[in-house]
Amino acid sequence: MNTDHTNRANKPALTRWAILALGTAASAALALTFASSAFAQTDKAAASPTPRYQLSAWAFGSDAGKGERGCYIIDTLTGELWVAHADGVPKRISEKLK
Repeated sequence: MNTDHTNRANKPALTRWAILALGTAASAALALTFASSAFAQTDKAAASPTPRYQLSAWAFGSDAGKGERGCYIIDTLTGELWVAHADGVPKRISEKLK
């Protein structure tokens, strides 16, 4: 039996497996790095004493049955003020509050 031929035939397969293993390890390390930075940013937002969004609901009506309802939405992180009428899409009414 010629072992020299057998060893040469296995070298490309071993090289492919080694490259695959290194690529998998590098991908896992990169994914863990991004995941840990994302969790760090989430922890900062969760540690904030003030919630990010604050809502103030409003409504009025009349005896005729016609009325309005909606809410104001304040983004405490950016300072933007939004208004949402009934079931409509929220609309920004202020860029930044001071």
